[in-house]
Amino acid sequence: MKSLTVVSPAKINIYLNVKSKRRDGFHNIETFMEKISLVDYITFKPNNLNRVRLFCTLKELENEQNLALKAARLIVKKFKIKQGFDIFLKKNIPYGAGLGGASSNAAAVITGLNEWFDLGLNLAQKYQLGRQLGSDVNFFISSASFALARGKGDIIETINTDLKLKKILVIFKENNPTFLVYKKFKVRLTKYLDNVKLLTYALKNKDENLISSLIFNSLSNIALGMSKTAKRAVNLIIKSGCSEVKVGVTGSGSSIFFTGQNLNKIKNLLIKEGFMLKEVYTF
Repeated sequence: MKSLTVVSPAKINIYLNVKSKRRDGFHNIETFMEKISLVDYITFKPNNLNRVRLFCTLKELENEQNLALKAARLIVKKFKIKQGFDIFLKKNIPYGAGLGGASSNAAAVITGLNEWFDLGLNLAQKYQLGRQLGSDVNFFISSASFALARGKGDIIETINTDLKLKKILVIFKENNPTFLVYKKFKVRLTKYLDNVKLLTYALKNKDENLISSLIFNSLSNIALGMSKTAKRAVNLIIKSGCSEVKVGVTGSGSSIFFTGQNLNKIKNLLIKEGFMLKEVYTF
């Protein structure tokens, strides 16, 4: 077999509304996710060991809990694959940053192995596997750049648009454990306007100003409270006087992004303060 390399993009949450607590311990959410141009690379190569091995540019991710390895073993077990292979994971997406890197890697393994072994999985079957691995996996399995995710994040409604958005991503060394952010969140005490229909309209009609005005995350206060560095970056942007710049927290943090007009002023301000920035586009 020849080797195969697949791309595994990060995501941001343009909109995240936590609706209610579920009996299974998860939360019901409504979130619009966007794939962005910050990507990992995953390469599959056959080996003669009759087992699956994972190699990663971040050695601390070479463990049994890695979702990419779990996804591979799920496929191997389901299809009784005898051929051993190695997974080489080149990480560019920081982990624990709310960018969905682990879920994206798992999705890339499912779609990649489906192609590599010619398994013939349809989208529904890939979604079924994705649900066994994580809440965001199915968004990455979909071919869409934008999607609305419901339930615990695994029910995907893709948005038909070719919109390409530019954002500046601010990445921090700190990370927020997702379970802890949700644990601190009190659903009954926090109610927000439901802008799902309006944001769907804005995405389909490529209304960038309306999209920017609807950026929202009901976890943002908790996420920023857990990351002093992220909160300092947000405060700097607010104090800059660029009212047309919109700031968002992605996932449960700690990464933030900003978009709008006059981005160079904000970029220069944050770079001067020592923050690590990444310019990203819709993937």
